[in-house]
Amino acid sequence: MKTKKIIMGFIAVAAIGIIFNSCKKENTNPKPPSDPQASMKSAGDNATAESVFGGIFKQADKAARNTNKLKDLNTGCPTITVNPITSFPMTITIDFGSSCTCDDGKIRSGKIIAVLSAPYIDSASVLTITLDSYHEIINGTDYSVQGTETITNIGHNQAGHRVFDVLVTNGVISSVNGSIYWSSHRQNEWIQGDNTWFNVFDDIYLVTGSADGTNSGGETFEINITSPLRVEIGCGYIVSGTLEVITQANPPIIVDYGTGDCDNIATATCNGYTVIIYM
Repeated sequence: MKTKKIIMGFIAVAAIGIIFNSCKKENTNPKPPSDPQASMKSAGDNATAESVFGGIFKQADKAARNTNKLKDLNTGCPTITVNPITSFPMTITIDFGSSCTCDDGKIRSGKIIAVLSAPYIDSASVLTITLDSYHEIINGTDYSVQGTETITNIGHNQAGHRVFDVLVTNGVISSVNGSIYWSSHRQNEWIQGDNTWFNVFDDIYLVTGSADGTNSGGETFEINITSPLRVEIGCGYIVSGTLEVITQANPPIIVDYGTGDCDNIATATCNGYTVIIYM
């Protein structure tokens, strides 16, 4: 097996694209492509979609958990309103105005509108998220975002862990560079932090599922999680698990996030060629 170290400024999922051109089936001695930017489009666009809709989920999740603590939430931008306050269905409007630098460092504008069918902690509660003139600034580029994200509390599994079903449909992320079309279906198993409901920083999830879409160049792709991704909110990185990237022209690329250490290292492997990724 050939192994090469590469330092990247992208998150791990985006970085795996650098070996797309080296993974063609007829290539018996794969080498990294001379133009990494051209070959990483599907992985990079998927990473953009993951980041955007993951951030939308976090903003809505935090507000839904704290509908009775609006005074604590409204300490700057965004402005969060709840109507009605004590009955359901409840509409939570997260208004970023014309420009808001949020607590995660992202610059957003427009609105996230989340309709909660029942108390968020209750099994079978559904949080349906839509967007109104919603934009994010990513690396200096303005992205307009459309789509629906639906989070369903499906209760506890046999291990006693609460599980959320997370579905993104009709996702469209547009910029001057083109449009990304993206859908995703995941299950987030909440394995730690459930007993400290209002403290998100001790939360740990195991994430399973898949995504698919069309990148900004018109190429279709699929993403499949092959072993659960462990997401520790307090760490900031995916600490373990694997996924595969499938594109039209190449065999699957396997991304491995490690065995549980809170570090910025992952690997991507295809046809015996492995890249060590520093996120």
